[in-house]
Amino acid sequence: MILDIRESTHDIGTYLMVEVEEDGRVRGRYNAAGAETGRSSSKKNYEGRGLDLHNIPEEDRQMFIAPEGSSLMVIDLWQAEALIVSLLSKCQSFLSRLREGKKTHPLVASWIFNKSEEEIDHNNRPGGEYYTGKRASHASTTDWDLSSSHQP
Repeated sequence: MILDIRESTHDIGTYLMVEVEEDGRVRGRYNAAGAETGRSSSKKNYEGRGLDLHNIPEEDRQMFIAPEGSSLMVIDLWQAEALIVSLLSKCQSFLSRLREGKKTHPLVASWIFNKSEEEIDHNNRPGGEYYTGKRASHASTTDWDLSSSHQP
């Protein structure tokens, strides 16, 4: 319950109490080389208003409305890091899984928690099994036999 309260408090403070511009819009700023991993980053604008527009939780995105005649886009390079690591490591089993449209994170989580993939929660927040599998999957790509649902 404490973690749920903390998550709700964080979401309210981060996404609902954001300071908007005079025109009612929320903006942020982007840094093309902002993260150590080479990804771009986003944060409040230089005046301290707005927010990190990269990490809006999916359930909170409906509060953003495009102006008439415009559209909002969600660009997701689905499993891009797993694909790059799989290609570089020549991990055929992960590549095969990605070609089938399957995510690697639940599989890695199943190894970590010694559960079947079906038993893994899909909580993508700190403490969640999926979250842990996602964070660990890039460090664990090697040519393992993926036919097993437990650790190799």
